[in-house]
Amino acid sequence: MTVADARNFLKQAVTNGQLRDQLNDAPTRDIITTILKAHDYHFTPTELEEAYHGILVQCQTEEEAALTREIKGWWDFLLAATTR
Repeated sequence: MTVADARNFLKQAVTNGQLRDQLNDAPTRDIITTILKAHDYHFTPTELEEAYHGILVQCQTEEEAALTREIKGWWDFLLAATTR
């Protein structure tokens, strides 16, 4: 589990609609974890937070920062909407 995996996931989630669709269709967090592992993403919630803040700090434009916040908001909503 690494911050690098979390960073790569957040960046990939911006452009990979298929990955987002798979995750959106997952009814449980266990299935979300399985999908992430199938894509070679291994990270903890803490590592995702660290990656998110790191990406946000490095954004060059407000658009980039807004997109980063949007993806993080989607992720937070996804986890809140699924059962354990």
